[in-house]
Amino acid sequence: MHSLPEVIAEMLRERDAASNPVQNASWPLFVGQLDTDPDEAIGVYDVATPMDGRIHRTGETIGLPGYQVRVRSKDYARAREKAFDIADIFDAILRERVVVENDLYEVQGVHQQSSRPSYIGPDPNNRQNFTINGTASYRKVI
Repeated sequence: MHSLPEVIAEMLRERDAASNPVQNASWPLFVGQLDTDPDEAIGVYDVATPMDGRIHRTGETIGLPGYQVRVRSKDYARAREKAFDIADIFDAILRERVVVENDLYEVQGVHQQSSRPSYIGPDPNNRQNFTINGTASYRKVI
């Protein structure tokens, strides 16, 4: 089964909000890392999230996988606009299917931790960074 960041990455690429890094197109999206180049790029990561509870009879814990999307650009306005575009895409996802390397997934929803992307400041190369954090519910169909 693919990780949540891999599934999110494919959903964003399908909507032309990001590109595959090997294409040398605008807004390349990296999974689990964020390369030093180019200046305008997107990274998607796994993050820990609180557990929602536990089934006492079985001891099984209940929780959703977490993600972080980081958007960066030398230009504050461009980074902000891209982050808000991605947040709008997440808001619109409801029971959508996506294929990742021949595996079909159904994404019930992508939930955001806050009402808007967060500005986290510049990196050491003075590129402006925004993040979106949250959880998602997805399952492998085939």
